[in-house]
Amino acid sequence: MNGGPILNYLFNVNSESLIIFTGYCVEGTNGWMLQHKSSIIKDGEELHVDLPVGYLDLSAHAGRSDILEFIKTADPEKIILVHGDSTEEFATELRDDMGYDAIAPKIGERIIV
Repeated sequence: MNGGPILNYLFNVNSESLIIFTGYCVEGTNGWMLQHKSSIIKDGEELHVDLPVGYLDLSAHAGRSDILEFIKTADPEKIILVHGDSTEEFATELRDDMGYDAIAPKIGERIIV
């Protein structure tokens, strides 16, 4: 929301409109300011936005419980964790607690599949 047509839409929609955010906004950005202060910065000026703001958590990433459910359903022969937080610890948990062949390769490490 720091540029583009949205900066004009905010001030040219009917009063029954609702702004809905579907993901995280970094503190200090216009999206964050709109959620927390009902204002944005446009052309260097702080402007009040008189529209209600909503939030739906529609992350582009699956959460831990979703990933575990997928693993249980897919029942893979091997799990290679290449993205996420604490991948080494998660691989250890999948191996030790759940019996999967799971690894979290280090950067540059080769894996034979």
